[in-house]
Amino acid sequence: MARRCARRLAAGAFVTVAVACGGSAGPADTGPSSGEPLSAAESRLLGAWALTAVERRDAAGEPLVAPIEDRLGYLIYDASGYVGVTIMRPGRPPYAEDGPTADEALAQFGGYGSRFGRFAVDEAAGTVTHHVE
Repeated sequence: MARRCARRLAAGAFVTVAVACGGSAGPADTGPSSGEPLSAAESRLLGAWALTAVERRDAAGEPLVAPIEDRLGYLIYDASGYVGVTIMRPGRPPYAEDGPTADEALAQFGGYGSRFGRFAVDEAAGTVTHHVE
């Protein structure tokens, strides 16, 4: 049986960057997914990372609120330059047997988030940017 492992990572400013980038406004023909090889810094991110905390920071890097540590999630970076992010609140109750009722779906709406797109590393600045598609 294959053994799975995931590295742990605190999700920081990327949450703010991911929301700010929005849509597909990211660069279309630049970065690792355009056929360019990954940099050494980008290659170090490859694989699955288990979320340990969500931090929201301003442009100067100062925390906006206390870290959120009660979330479950993964960030998965692949060799073609893409990243997938999934974050949810723990302890979500199961849906009704025939699928979610309208009330169940509405109650769960804010408890799950997922993003996908390209990523880029600025080693000099020490940042990773997710270009949400």
